[in-house]
Amino acid sequence: MSKIVTYSGEVFDFNHPSRNVILIEDIAHSLALQCRYTGHTKKFYSIAEHSYRMSMANLPGDPMSRLMHDSAEAYISDIAYPIKRNLLYGIDRIPISLLEHDIINAIAIGLGLFVIDLKSTKRGDRVMMATEVRDLMPKERHEMYSDYVGGESPLKEKIKPFSPKKAEKLFLKRYYELCNM
Repeated sequence: MSKIVTYSGEVFDFNHPSRNVILIEDIAHSLALQCRYTGHTKKFYSIAEHSYRMSMANLPGDPMSRLMHDSAEAYISDIAYPIKRNLLYGIDRIPISLLEHDIINAIAIGLGLFVIDLKSTKRGDRVMMATEVRDLMPKERHEMYSDYVGGESPLKEKIKPFSPKKAEKLFLKRYYELCNM
């Protein structure tokens, strides 16, 4: 089976990601309940909060792309990068990154966004990772993330994680602000 049922009751098919079943509420809810770093943080810190913080910070890329850059994880979950870069999907054994790209495109079209520019968010994602590692990961293992962070410095503001409910609410609020709704 290549389908899941979303929070709102929509059926999402991985083999044919359809823009017709994409709802921002499903994305916000799912991302708010998923912890970054496969749950290996000192405190619960959601993907929704990560995305919200990226959209609010003065980082490269447009704010909507920064907010939505991990939105495919609402459907495929957050997969640890060392696994994700080698993971294949389906009968055709396509790289999971291609499936993720298809899902991002379906999300952009489904939500009426012009584009979700993942290239412009890369540096900002590294800055956020530097901040998250500093504030949420065991200090004795910070050096393990140096390749991923790419020499970027963390933001000055320290992260005090939100509850999932607050992260979901702020993610949705930011989305609607950026849409001018």
